[in-house]
Amino acid sequence: MFSKRHALIFLSKILFCTIITLGILICIKASPTFKTNFYQQVFERHISFAEINKVYEKYAGFSIPFKDLFIKDVEPVFNENLTYHDKSKYLDGVKLTVDENYLVPTLTEGLVIFVGEKDNYGKTVIISGSNGIDVWYSNLDNPAIGLYENVQKGDLVGSAKDNYIYLVFKKDGQVLNYEEYL
Repeated sequence: MFSKRHALIFLSKILFCTIITLGILICIKASPTFKTNFYQQVFERHISFAEINKVYEKYAGFSIPFKDLFIKDVEPVFNENLTYHDKSKYLDGVKLTVDENYLVPTLTEGLVIFVGEKDNYGKTVIISGSNGIDVWYSNLDNPAIGLYENVQKGDLVGSAKDNYIYLVFKKDGQVLNYEEYL
C-alpha cells in the first residue's frame, strides 16, 4: 500500500521536526536570553501560524503524510467571492448587508485560530491569513469550519445570520481600515 519512497518522506519529515524542536529546547535551556526572547515572541506577540504552515509546506511539503494516497485533485465544492448590497461602519470593522441565507466565503487563505462567541459580534470565526492579517467573520448562524483548519480563498466560513455579517481586519493586534480589503 505505501511505497518505500512515501515511508522515507514521512520519516524525514518527522526527523526534521524533531531536530528543530530539540534545537529550540536546547537553546532555551542553554541561554536565558534566548529563552526570554523566544517566550516573548511566542506568548506576547502575534505569531501567524498560517505563515509558518506556508513556509513548512514550501520546504517540507504538505503537512498531511501520504496526502497523494488520499487526496486526488479534488475540485472544491464551494468556491465563491464575497458579495454584498451595502456596507457601513460597525465597531472595529464593517457591517455588510447580504442576501437571505447567504453563504460566507473566506477572503484569503489561512488558519482558523478562533471559533466561538465574541461580545457585540455574535458567533465569530477568526482566520489568521498567510499575509499576516487576521480576518474576523462575525454574526454567523452556523460556522462551517473548525479550529486549526487550513482554508483557501473562497472556502465556506458559514451562513450569515439576519442578512448581515461583520468583518474586522487586524494585523499585530491593530485594527486595519476595512475599505482596503473589500
